[in-house]
Amino acid sequence: REEIALYDNGTYATDWDVEDFDRYMKHPEFYSLQWFSSQGSVAKAFAEMSNSIKDQSGGLGSETNVSLAGFLGKLYAWYRRLPPYTTSTNTVPDKAVALRRAIVSAIDPVDLVFDRIPEAMSLPPVEHVAKLEKELGVALIDRATMQPTPEGQAVIERARHIRTELRSISDDIASLRDEVTGSVRIGCIGTTARWIATPLLQRLKDSFPGLHTVLVDATTVSLTPRVLAGDLDLAVVNTPIVEAGLDTEPLFDEERIVVAPCGHPLAENDTITIQDLVKHEVMLTPVGTTFRDAVDEELMHLGLRLRAAAEIDGLRLLTSLAYQGYAPALLPASAASGYPDGSWALIRVEGMARRSVGLTRNRRTTPSMPARAARDMLIEVIREIGPLQPGIHVTLEA
Repeated sequence: REEIALYDNGTYATDWDVEDFDRYMKHPEFYSLQWFSSQGSVAKAFAEMSNSIKDQSGGLGSETNVSLAGFLGKLYAWYRRLPPYTTSTNTVPDKAVALRRAIVSAIDPVDLVFDRIPEAMSLPPVEHVAKLEKELGVALIDRATMQPTPEGQAVIERARHIRTELRSISDDIASLRDEVTGSVRIGCIGTTARWIATPLLQRLKDSFPGLHTVLVDATTVSLTPRVLAGDLDLAVVNTPIVEAGLDTEPLFDEERIVVAPCGHPLAENDTITIQDLVKHEVMLTPVGTTFRDAVDEELMHLGLRLRAAAEIDGLRLLTSLAYQGYAPALLPASAASGYPDGSWALIRVEGMARRSVGLTRNRRTTPSMPARAARDMLIEVIREIGPLQPGIHVTLEA
């Protein structure tokens, strides 16, 4: 039993008992069985993995000898005890989503443990790790924590660069046929995406019909690691970025503005000073966010402090609440783009430092033809449309 996997209508069944077996005997057409056994380097790796789990899981089990099937049973039992929200929400890190997907879509025990789970955690398959460790003569995975060692991290970074270069080679060769084809993955902070996404995607579609574009809306903190990892070809982010592995070019600076409902004292002005602003409660992003911390630091040097009417974690939600008239909000100018005229006023804050936005890419890899084409088109969009946006000051190099 410890080396048999049962499939119910093609789905891997982690728990099965006498009733399941009885049902299998009555309706065998619904079931299939697979014998599996980990051998060689895989068996050794799983033994080390199970020892780590025994020491650290706090719930996946503490038996002296854990079989592969036994481990999976406990893994799924743990997963079923998670709250429903945890097993459905996407407001968790990408690796958590990938791990959840690997668990619920398991089709093979060995594949799940030694390929799908490592892949979800951005690690190479266990079998390949053991072989590579033997060739290099160093440990790449710390078996106590199941995290990469410094040597393992170096290998992972190099592998990511190789993967990116291989993908670029394929796209470049395809693009030599007088047409840019392949795929390009572009990240963009949400406020800027509001006014560049539509013209950028439309122009890319019209100019390069064979190009597949993926646009990712996320924060600067989320986008920069994905550019470094090769998951994104380029990204529009807040600058400056302190990261040696990235090259960044300026796009524009944007003013910090206030959106206030009509009838509020602030709405009577086109421009206010920072001293005027601190007299009123305004909605802000929470302390600890890049936008809020930069503002607080600037005001601290002036001996001033903002008063929060509410703290909203998310500039898009904060913008929506402001335009719906809940309370005035301090926002980047990009957030004001695209909203129809209504019962609100846009007020510039005189003397407050602007927020800089730039385009970043991985300096350790050569951009593919699709990435270069997308970069040029994005620059064109910023140059033409940027000056038309309120509070946007284009800073592109000539």
